Amino acid sequence: MPRSCARILHYRIVRFARLLARRRVSCPLLGLGILLALAPQGTARADQREHLVLLVNSAVPESVALAKRYCELRGISEAQICSLALPVGESLSRREYEEQLRDPLLAWLRDNGWTEQVKRNPRQVAAHESEWTTVKSNVRMICSFYGVPLRIEDSKLWVAQKIQNWIDHAPQRDEAAVDSELVMLLQGAYDIRGRVPNPFLGQLRWGVTGEQGLFFVMAARLDGPDPDRVLRMMQGAWDAEQYGLHGRAYFDVRAPHDDDYLIGDFWLGEAAARLSREGFECIVERTDQLFGLDFPMDSAAVYFGWYTDKVTGPFQREEFAFQPGALAYHNHSGNAKTLRATTNGWAATLLARGAAATWGSVSEPFLSTTPQLHILMDRLCRGETLAESTYLALSSFSWQNTVIGDPLYRPFALSLDQQIENLEAANRPEVEWAWVRKVNMLVQEGRLNLALAYARDRLRVRDSYLLRERMADLYSINGLPSEAVIHYEKALALVDRADTGLRIAVNYLNALRAVGQGDRAQTVEAELRERWAGSPYLKVLEYAHTPPKSAAP
Repeated sequence: MPRSCARILHYRIVRFARLLARRRVSCPLLGLGILLALAPQGTARADQREHLVLLVNSAVPESVALAKRYCELRGISEAQICSLALPVGESLSRREYEEQLRDPLLAWLRDNGWTEQVKRNPRQVAAHESEWTTVKSNVRMICSFYGVPLRIEDSKLWVAQKIQNWIDHAPQRDEAAVDSELVMLLQGAYDIRGRVPNPFLGQLRWGVTGEQGLFFVMAARLDGPDPDRVLRMMQGAWDAEQYGLHGRAYFDVRAPHDDDYLIGDFWLGEAAARLSREGFECIVERTDQLFGLDFPMDSAAVYFGWYTDKVTGPFQREEFAFQPGALAYHNHSGNAKTLRATTNGWAATLLARGAAATWGSVSEPFLSTTPQLHILMDRLCRGETLAESTYLALSSFSWQNTVIGDPLYRPFALSLDQQIENLEAANRPEVEWAWVRKVNMLVQEGRLNLALAYARDRLRVRDSYLLRERMADLYSINGLPSEAVIHYEKALALVDRADTGLRIAVNYLNALRAVGQGDRAQTVEAELRERWAGSPYLKVLEYAHTPPKSAAP
């Protein structure tokens, strides 16, 4: 085994052992990771809408309105909406969580037939614990809507918090994301200090509710900077389910470092590899630089990256927009401390730029408890929901993690052939992205000639810069620069956006020089500089002269 792999394996074993040792949890949680790994996999792929509770804040009218709109979109009964009078704002105290959110929500679930619970012996109920034990439950997911508080404040005095953070980063603090605490809503007694291990980590499916005495709930939220953006999140996810997620994927990985963060780079790299197997074009930044402000990140359907606290790169541009249904995540401590500020904090900014789903933490989570992106991406690609894919990739509950997006969202609900059939029938332009994915998957299977034949056939239906560019790339890679020049030129003629056009132009100019047409390359470059004069993306033309060391101009 290579030493780097051995280090990763050792790190993960030690991390899990420490996690179990650090966490005191009442039976039957201890040891269930092994039991579940040996148990038969899978739950029925039933309609999960029937097991979804919608949580709204009655003090915020937009919260109720958004939930009702969601019911219309998803075909869910409004009887599944639980309306509670909650504090207005993004945070609430531990006492407010228990008395105004947890206990009234449990009462609503009992009163409306969602759960069966029995009262515990009052002498056995410790501070902060629920007085109820769950016997039966029909709740699989909870979706909180805009207006429901985001985080629970630490119960310790402010000075004590500061001292503990200074000493040990407070691994036993009891602040938490509301979503992560709601996971434990029906589970019974547990220690709110620190975190609870997830026995389903790495499984292919979420467990059957109540099996093995487990009543974990997958909790997510439809939330964001403002109600209009939340509406767009809902609609974008819905559209992507009907026609597929389309565009490019961008991954920002650090340069190789043998340090405590190595596992984070491993997750990102494996997530990119998994998505590429679905035919997506994945652009990976593998240096210590980040994607730059003027990087031509066009048609972004997926963005996964790290590691800086300040929002950087293309996301700083007000005009930047993700593709409908986009998945976007930038890992940094406290990246979801607020979802309201559109320029302060990664989660809020990515949502403001049009992402349909993101993930974050409301305070320092520690890397090992953030979503394990290779698992998350694999489960999404297998057709699982956003909620299930996420919770199969989280190591801990009752902690800092929040999941923002439609919990039922399945970006890969349809096979690629089904997507193409639907898109062609509706004559939607996104079909060009699906065609490119088909080409890429044929290439992966070693059928280059069939891939090129498929692309030529589709070009008879619709002339597409995407197909032209991909064909040119394939010709170039396979030592046919003359053929590449033809298709790069035709692709460029079909483009009217500077970011896309100049990105194509880099390869076009390099192909011209490869076939000895240096003079033609100079003329074309001059024309491009005149056509898009003043565009910040002109910087990428430098790569037509010097091979890039980084993806971040």
